[in-house]
Amino acid sequence: MARLIRPKVHAFLERILNHKIIRLPTNSWLIVPQRGASALAVQASYNLRPPTGIHYVFNSCAAGILSLHLKYESGESIVKLSEPISMPCEWSLELNDHVSLNGRVVSQGPIELRDIAWMISELNFASSDGKRLSRLLRHRLLGKFVGIGQDYYNGNNYKNYDGEKTSYGIDILNRLQRHGTIDSLLDVGCATGILLQHAQAQGIKVAGRLSHRTSMTATQRLF
Repeated sequence: MARLIRPKVHAFLERILNHKIIRLPTNSWLIVPQRGASALAVQASYNLRPPTGIHYVFNSCAAGILSLHLKYESGESIVKLSEPISMPCEWSLELNDHVSLNGRVVSQGPIELRDIAWMISELNFASSDGKRLSRLLRHRLLGKFVGIGQDYYNGNNYKNYDGEKTSYGIDILNRLQRHGTIDSLLDVGCATGILLQHAQAQGIKVAGRLSHRTSMTATQRLF
């Protein structure tokens, strides 16, 4: 009797919740939307250290073609690939002398990664019935970290921090000022002082806590 009731209860719950309920091999349950969602349900590694690899867990419930474009935040491409996929599933992407996916080589190397950088996984999925899902994920690449100094802001992590973040201070201030007038501002971890410079230009009293390696740049900017 229980074997007859359980499928009916399962189907009933899926219908009223409008979600697919899947029992995984680990005996845990996966509940995902059956339709209507535009974002791809996926989790992935965030902090990456050598040997560099990204583990993706896809929690949607569909079959089709998944495309991945892994690139630096500044736009330079690292690898592109497109694979048939049946979700839920997992991907293990290794970035060493070559690119491998779940142990299978998909792109010949060598892959030269920066020591410190931000990477973006641009994921686009097209199901067999025409449904499209997408997602952007960030990863922090941590290589041979030697500290935060001028090389960090001009080459190792950013090509040109001051140039890339020109609008940073204005954007942050605009968001803060939506909630009221700002008389003073403390920026903990103020880097080279871009945010504080914009605040100071508006007559706001500023103070910042920063590394001694960037203190000279910030001091020149603010005083």
